[in-house]
Amino acid sequence: MRDDFTQKTRLTLQHRVGCSCSNPDCRRKTTGPNSDISKASSIGVACHITAASPNGPRYDQDLSKEERKSILNGIWLCEICSKMIDVDVNKYPVELLYRWKHQAEAIAKYEYEGKEIPPELLSEGFYCPYCETFVKEGVMFCKGCHSDICYGLTPSEKSESAKSWGCIGLMVGFGLFVVVPVMIKSLLGWSVSDYWGIGIYAFVITMASSFALMLIMPEKEHKERLKLPPRFFKNLSY
Repeated sequence: MRDDFTQKTRLTLQHRVGCSCSNPDCRRKTTGPNSDISKASSIGVACHITAASPNGPRYDQDLSKEERKSILNGIWLCEICSKMIDVDVNKYPVELLYRWKHQAEAIAKYEYEGKEIPPELLSEGFYCPYCETFVKEGVMFCKGCHSDICYGLTPSEKSESAKSWGCIGLMVGFGLFVVVPVMIKSLLGWSVSDYWGIGIYAFVITMASSFALMLIMPEKEHKERLKLPPRFFKNLSY
């Protein structure tokens, strides 16, 4: 048995977002005139955030029957976005849908009251620490004070990272192929060939490993830094 919304709940979900799709990347109106002058058309759907029945998308067995068909478990979407969130539940988890719901209702409230909508409600972004201008995510400079925005590592930081990892590779190679054989011979008295018996190839291996570290590790650090908010720099200071 499905725990479906009542007609009243469906209408309330629709009107709380101003009859617009709650997906911030869509926001299309879901109602409009029909060619029949006595009718209106609708492409909106009252969707369950957690499924109305077992085996459905994002089903939560811990919810009661009343909680499952409550308005708190609903989100208003257009037919396309409704289908989209249910065929890829990993991309559209419960937490994201709740964020869409609250954002859409907040936007509708500003529109209903005739007020200017704060930019952070319309798109993902950041505030410039120098002039407090809102900057959309992906923009490379602040329109307010023309500060440059860096996502991830700066070019100089990448360069320094490459140098550091190159030095680490050289030190490890030197220790492994030069220092370790000498220590084994002097401390344990074992017969160990210099450079572990591979001679000039020890240097080739060391150089190749160091070069690989210089290429791989700065990119890894860059990707990790991309997970954090961007940094703002004045006058190309980076």
